[in-house]
Amino acid sequence: MRFMHCGREEFLKRTENRRLVLFGASVQPHEVELDLREKFGVELSDYVDGIVDNGAKKWGTDFSVGSNTLKIESPAALRKKDWSKAAILITSRFYLEIIKQLDAMPELCEAEVYAWPCVILDMELTPEGKYERRITGEAIKQYNDYLKAVRCDNEKKEQMLSAVREKISAPGYRVLPRVVLMHSNICTLHCKYCCDLIPQVKKTYYIRADEIIKNLQLLLTGVDMCVSADLTDGEGLLYRELDTLLEFLLNEDKIETVLLMSNGTVIPKESTLNLMRHPKFWINFSDYGVGEKFQAVRDKLNAYDIQYTVNESLVWKDFGVHDLKKREESRELLRYEFLRCCNKMCSKAYIDRKLYACMPAFRMSNLGIYQSDKDYIQINETDTPSEIWEKIVNLCMINYIDACDYCNFENTGVPFVPIGN
Repeated sequence: MRFMHCGREEFLKRTENRRLVLFGASVQPHEVELDLREKFGVELSDYVDGIVDNGAKKWGTDFSVGSNTLKIESPAALRKKDWSKAAILITSRFYLEIIKQLDAMPELCEAEVYAWPCVILDMELTPEGKYERRITGEAIKQYNDYLKAVRCDNEKKEQMLSAVREKISAPGYRVLPRVVLMHSNICTLHCKYCCDLIPQVKKTYYIRADEIIKNLQLLLTGVDMCVSADLTDGEGLLYRELDTLLEFLLNEDKIETVLLMSNGTVIPKESTLNLMRHPKFWINFSDYGVGEKFQAVRDKLNAYDIQYTVNESLVWKDFGVHDLKKREESRELLRYEFLRCCNKMCSKAYIDRKLYACMPAFRMSNLGIYQSDKDYIQINETDTPSEIWEKIVNLCMINYIDACDYCNFENTGVPFVPIGN
């Protein structure tokens, strides 16, 4: 068995004339299918003619890969393949264990084996690629998300995107893709599987707007632009000083866009609605099926011509929020989960001059589940702008945090659960 270390482009080049057998019949084959189609215009179903899994209950059942419907087989079927014309793509979070399993099969000595959790990390292979993926590229992604809410024609949107991209791409330009301003952890819903751990909160907190603004001003001295200032913390429309905070954010030149995420159960007061009409502002709603109440909120925003988007067809995974404890997984596996995790790029929680690597790191620390100073940077009033920027870059480029020992966010082996209840 020859385990191949490479990124997506090299993987596609190496397997261009080979048939693929997928090892792992769960969520990940669909992730591979979607990624290859969106990024490279490649249909995975054109290459795959077999799928195996270690779960005996799955053997003989159908599994769809694009337009193909395959019968899931036992790994024993791999012994019969001609590996001069085929290759194995591991599509499972248990890829480390599967690699060992395949290595113990002498019939596979000539087989080329790839693991999707490793292939997908092609942008993480060099410091330059990592910087592009986590900072520059993520900043563009955040701005593109905002443009989905902007009410203008595509030509205007392209001009706006081009202007921001030109700024961000300039040598030495310091851009923070997104900062999540933690303000209060109250919510109108207490969803059983909430990834923000709201049902586990025993003591609410409330951060005054003047304190948030003062700490944010300090952080902003280290950057030229923050693409997205995000008010995701419980239900943002319940925050009592929202108007004060919005007024500052909307008038701060270094902040390009202001996002408030909402569950669509609270109608903003008139003064807030007037502030929300600002072109930098947008709301992202999660549609949890609250029906008439959600429609009433949307009607009010439409009346004030406020920019918003709606997340529909949401899928939630069971992050184990009811019993968070240290996972019995290897550090190598958890590190690969972190490298794949979208949270590490976009969700920088900021509170008490601490900038956390991701939202779960702050949430779990706040609940006392664990404590680690490796998961955040401390911004000090004595820091120079260059020192603040260096801290931000170091946080964005980190390879692992202790929150991963408890977090299932990028664990593709966990089951799906009902949303919004």
